[in-house]
Amino acid sequence: MVVPNELCAVRFRPFMTESQLAVLGSPRYCEAWLKVLSALMPPSPLIRSDSKLMIVMFLRKANFTTFWEEVGEVVHMLAGFPDVELIIKPHTRSGWKQS
Repeated sequence: MVVPNELCAVRFRPFMTESQLAVLGSPRYCEAWLKVLSALMPPSPLIRSDSKLMIVMFLRKANFTTFWEEVGEVVHMLAGFPDVELIIKPHTRSGWKQS
């Protein structure tokens, strides 16, 4: 398990050995961490294209109201444009609760 700091590591230490946990720092602030992260990440399945417009739609957290009809309309509208690749991402922190 790779975590950004000691505050996160404290949560996982009771459940795993030290060899299973690595504290690497935050990718926003640490050049060394970015180098390690790039070696750990699998290659991207996305193929870069100069002729396509790539759009990423980030969804809201599940506990906020989402008007799915409007989301659907926007998705259909964007999908109607030629040479547009649309990627829809769930909210980055919707899978767990921070206490």
